Amino acid sequence: IAKCKKVCEWVHLPIQAGNDKILEKMNRRYTQEHYLGLIKKIRAAFKKYKPDSLYSISSDIIVGFPGETKKQFMDSAEVMKKAKFDMVFFGQFSPRPETAAWKMKDNVSKKEKTRRENFLNEILKKTTLANNKKYIGKVVETLIEKKTENAYFGKTRTMKNVRIMSDRNGLVGKIIKAKIIKANVWNLEGKIKKISNSPNF
Repeated sequence: IAKCKKVCEWVHLPIQAGNDKILEKMNRRYTQEHYLGLIKKIRAAFKKYKPDSLYSISSDIIVGFPGETKKQFMDSAEVMKKAKFDMVFFGQFSPRPETAAWKMKDNVSKKEKTRRENFLNEILKKTTLANNKKYIGKVVETLIEKKTENAYFGKTRTMKNVRIMSDRNGLVGKIIKAKIIKANVWNLEGKIKKISNSPNF
């Protein structure tokens, strides 16, 4: 990915849980140490081959897996702090047929699952905002996906959401160059610098 210009600089690498015993119960054949090692390799590759480029890393985490203690849950929090994700998609555990957990007792309450998800989301807000601030002043390629009355919305090569204030018409489906002027937790704000001559998607 780091070597290829045609591939977007975004890596989605699900960990699902930060505790090794929970990962084993999930029938996942890796450890927290192995996972964090992969994150280091990814960052090292971008630093080597695309030192001036922005990139993002996202993940999936399940909260409230059967038997997950509060202490084990905190391992997921520690992984998030170390990995500094750009985005994490959280899921509260629910039984799924044909999985290792199908016959396990769902013994973490809905209230506790929600608490854990909210706890992790607060960590995510901090790392996402810190990562987004790196975009301020940068000019990035943005694929315009939709338009409202006075703004366009699109995504960068790193899967960042961008809002661009403009009264122009006909930009949906085009790739533009946008200068980022503001970073929020869940999105960036920018202004148009250049419109690509590439065909619509």
